Amino acid sequence: MNHIKRTALTMALFLLLAALLTACGNPINEIVNGGENPPTVEPPAPTPEPSEPKETEEECRARLIKKMEDIFAAAEPMENYTFTLNDLVMVEGREYYYGVWQRIITDYDTQSRYLSTVAEFFITPDGEECYIGNHFPANEGNGETVVFSSGNIFDEINNG
Repeated sequence: MNHIKRTALTMALFLLLAALLTACGNPINEIVNGGENPPTVEPPAPTPEPSEPKETEEECRARLIKKMEDIFAAAEPMENYTFTLNDLVMVEGREYYYGVWQRIITDYDTQSRYLSTVAEFFITPDGEECYIGNHFPANEGNGETVVFSSGNIFDEINNG
């Protein structure tokens, strides 16, 4: 019975203490903030995510040459071949890099080396389309002409 009285008395003291603290306000808040309500802090504005840096002309050319080497290396070892990308040309309103796929040939009698053109190709800057064909620059009054002699070789490789 004595135990029940002590528990009831302890509970009554806690309730009295809680009532006194509530009536007096929040003394800890007053000490920390000088009696003012704490200022509301707005979250910082989200920083915009950095966009991917734009690819430079040199990086684009290197990526396209690497793509051509990777594709044709499946058929031939590439140590005797080279790919060169020239200027952009417009074909039916679309930009293509005009490129030349060349083979390095060594004349064993004279030990001289020269380049022999394997094919001319046209590849879009995004690397999605590539056509084998011929480029005829403007000369003697003739306009620049591009003739594709194949379909998109990437489609042919992927579907073949």
